[in-house]
Amino acid sequence: MGCCHSIHGDEVAIVETFGKYAYSQGPGLMILPCPCVQVNAGTISTRIRQLSVPVETKTKDNVFVDARLEIQYVADQSKVYEAFYRLASPEQQLNSYVFDVVRSAVPKHTLDDLYLHAAKDAIADEVRKNLTNTMREFGYIIVKTLVTDITPAQKVRVAMNDIETSKRNRQAATEKADADKMMIVKRAEADAVSKYHQGAGIARQRKAIIDGMQNSVGTFTEAIEGMRSRDVLELVLITQYFDTLKEIGSSAGSKTIFVNSSAGSVQGIASEIRNAFLQSTAAKK
Repeated sequence: MGCCHSIHGDEVAIVETFGKYAYSQGPGLMILPCPCVQVNAGTISTRIRQLSVPVETKTKDNVFVDARLEIQYVADQSKVYEAFYRLASPEQQLNSYVFDVVRSAVPKHTLDDLYLHAAKDAIADEVRKNLTNTMREFGYIIVKTLVTDITPAQKVRVAMNDIETSKRNRQAATEKADADKMMIVKRAEADAVSKYHQGAGIARQRKAIIDGMQNSVGTFTEAIEGMRSRDVLELVLITQYFDTLKEIGSSAGSKTIFVNSSAGSVQGIASEIRNAFLQSTAAKK
């Protein structure tokens, strides 16, 4: 009730005369000439204040979420009368308007859209425009609005994690299947190349054997009088028969099954091969 008052740099004082608004006083020394007539009714802060507003609402795809908005506001120094006298609690008023705007804005978006900056910015901009038009008449300026958090219910978060896990598992399975397919293709290609070279080697081996047999038959028939080509061929087959037995016996862990082990059967085998060639030649004629 003294006549001298000190007004802080972030405040505006309200002076009343007989209970009626007289004028506002900025920072510095304020002298009331007649303290009994004029009084300092109070002050209004000119600092930017921030209000955190949690809102529970529902998205376009019927998912309940908890949204949190941060509202930055400040008293309009050109409307200190409205700011001081018209609102007892600007925070409660802001809460009410934010609830109303958010609950009408969020249902326009799906849950996935809300995690995008575009949707958050659209909601924040809509809240700011509505609050600006509403709070201006009460002497407050809306500086900025931010959507800082979107949190779905716990069950929804678990379901979203399960969906993402399933998606990752499907992707991993696809990648593994592609890798296995590639390995099978490469093995098949390698096996084809191996069999090609193996076949070429067998063909050369058989050609060498035939050439060797021809040389052997020619050498025997020339060196031994009365030796027929047939006799020489049977001798060569018998020699190969014993070479085969020797090779099978000397190979550790061999899994080869060798039948008709009697040496006398070689002539029979040779006769069968000879008859097959003769029948084939006769059929072609």
